[in-house]
Amino acid sequence: MLVWRLKGCGESLPAKNLSNLSIRAKLVLWGTGTIFVLALAMVAVGLWKGDAFIGKARVVAEKLVDADLEHITEGVYNLVKAHDKSALHRVNNIDSLRKAITRVKIGKTGYVFVLGGKGVNRGRYIISRMGERDGENIWNERDANGNLIVQSVIKKALSLKPMEFYTERYLWRNPGESRPRWKIAKLAYYGPWDWVIGASVYEDELQDSLFVLNKAYWELVYGLILAVLLMAWLCGILTWFYARRLTAP
Repeated sequence: MLVWRLKGCGESLPAKNLSNLSIRAKLVLWGTGTIFVLALAMVAVGLWKGDAFIGKARVVAEKLVDADLEHITEGVYNLVKAHDKSALHRVNNIDSLRKAITRVKIGKTGYVFVLGGKGVNRGRYIISRMGERDGENIWNERDANGNLIVQSVIKKALSLKPMEFYTERYLWRNPGESRPRWKIAKLAYYGPWDWVIGASVYEDELQDSLFVLNKAYWELVYGLILAVLLMAWLCGILTWFYARRLTAP
């Protein structure tokens, strides 16, 4: 009888341990899985909301860029108008005006330019970037897509009313640059002097803040994912100890 009881105990003990281990495993999986699923849901919501936020921020950034270019173009237009109306400036040459316009910087390499709109000066640089191409005729200049961009810009500018502006977006590569990039230009036309005034800048130069925001967003996402994994690991350890204590003989 004693042998039978000992044998029974010896056989039942492994079965009991296996049962306890199964309960522990279930508790660990249930607790860890619940936390993990909830955390993943939080990350998914964060990604969804974050993408919407970045999209809105991009739209706002584009509007700000367009507004800044319009303010610059408007400022140059008013400067030219004031120069034209001033008796002192009419007597003097326009060297001071030219220097003032060439000193305007937009972003890293953006600048203000002036092109002739009609007659012999049609498509001719009156004021170019840093004055490097003054007098050069670029009427037949094409953008990176093969479009006659200068002709398009001037024809549209000539139809503008005083203090009216329009935006042109095109692929452009200045001499000395390795590749074409998207450029945005805000243009106006000053009829008394037949000047097509434009303020242009590469888009990527005015989107640094958006790049920083996007980088910060993805850093936050990676941090959330790491936090989820860490939370699941800690939850697994705590659940294991709790399940072990709960299922102890």
